[in-house]
Amino acid sequence: MEPKLSDFGLAKTLQMEETKVFTDVGGTIGYMDPEYITHSKLTCASDIYSFGVVVLQLLSGRKVIELDIVPRDSLTKKTFLRHN
Repeated sequence: MEPKLSDFGLAKTLQMEETKVFTDVGGTIGYMDPEYITHSKLTCASDIYSFGVVVLQLLSGRKVIELDIVPRDSLTKKTFLRHN
């Protein structure tokens, strides 16, 4: 496992004059804030959540989420849509 640090700057403070913001957010399941996955809203807390997941992974020496434990065939449509 090779630890890498990155800029999590997904959440940006918006000017009050801005009424609409369009963004294309990419992320890895397990590192993305569950609030974003369910409500599609990024906040500063989203960055803190992702950073916390990385810190936990570094301290434990293990991956926080193992995506390989669920066979691809057993994913339901609801689970797929929730994570994509």
